[in-house]
Amino acid sequence: MKITHIWSYGLSLLFSITLLTGCGSDEDKHQKNDMQEQHTEPDPGSQQGANSTEPTTDGRQTGEDGAPVYSQIGGTESTPSQSIPENAESTTDLATFISAVKTAGLLTTLNGTGPYTVFAPTNEAFKALPSGSLEDLMKPENKKQLTELLNNHMVAGKLDAATLQGGSSIKTLNNSQLQITKQGDKVLLNGAEVNQQSIPSSNGIIYTIDKVLVQDAR
Repeated sequence: MKITHIWSYGLSLLFSITLLTGCGSDEDKHQKNDMQEQHTEPDPGSQQGANSTEPTTDGRQTGEDGAPVYSQIGGTESTPSQSIPENAESTTDLATFISAVKTAGLLTTLNGTGPYTVFAPTNEAFKALPSGSLEDLMKPENKKQLTELLNNHMVAGKLDAATLQGGSSIKTLNNSQLQITKQGDKVLLNGAEVNQQSIPSSNGIIYTIDKVLVQDAR
């Protein structure tokens, strides 16, 4: 009986040892798997750092190429590298003038080599014309009269502000004579005030005036 009891106790002990060994092996496997998962899982902080190093490109700002930019009447901008029509079209206060130039078919002339000096009436100057007169001039059947009127505002050659001397006169492309007078600091052209803030262009120069020169238009 004692031998049987000892044998049974020995078997129980052996079974317990085997069970504990197996459990330890499983725990080791779980620990190894956990370590592998921790090792292969990306570090959020590391990923965020990688994303923050992506290159960015800023858009170029106007004038970065070194070309001078001139602030113009009406809060717009133009550059001396542009032609007279291009600069007139970019100046909001000359919208009516450039529209009339296109209607008269004078874009080819003003895009030519020149140089030309243009005394361009502002939008307000055109609005001051008698009611309906501008609308009539813009009609196809009145193209000749519109062309003559606009040519009365254009001069061959580039006239800077220093050449606009009181008491002198200049001949237009319409063969009319424009009389230059002065009232204090103001320069007047056939009674229209000349804005001395000129718009330099690649083929000439633009001045704005506050009246449409209709006196000598034929």
